[in-house]
Amino acid sequence: MQLTSLLVLAPTLATLASAWEFTGWANQQYSGDLVIYRSGNGLVNNQCVDIVNNNNRMSSFKWYRGTNIGCSMSLWDGSGCKGTKLGSSTGNWNVPAMSTAANDKVSSLWVDCL
Repeated sequence: MQLTSLLVLAPTLATLASAWEFTGWANQQYSGDLVIYRSGNGLVNNQCVDIVNNNNRMSSFKWYRGTNIGCSMSLWDGSGCKGTKLGSSTGNWNVPAMSTAANDKVSSLWVDCL
C-alpha cells in the first residue's frame, strides 16, 4: 500500500474508532420500547436531539463515547436541550434505572465532541 493511500485512510479509521452511541429504553434494565437510538462519528459539535414521541418515558440508557475522550453528553427535561439538566457525562455511562428525579422526564439529548 502506498504512503498516500495510508494518509487518506488514517482519518477515516480514526473517525470510526471514535464513534459514539446513545440508546434509551422505556423501562428499567434496558427493556421495553426503544425510545431513542443515536450514533455519530465523533466529529459532532453541539448537537441537540429531541426525543420525538418520547412522552417523557425513558427509564434506562447507555452512553458510549468510544475512544474520543472529548465527547460528552447531557440529558434535558425540555425540548431543544432547554430547561433543567437531568444528568451529564464525559465518560461511558450505563444507567439501568434512572433516579426518581430524572425517570420519565428526559425530552432531549445534547452531544458535543471536540
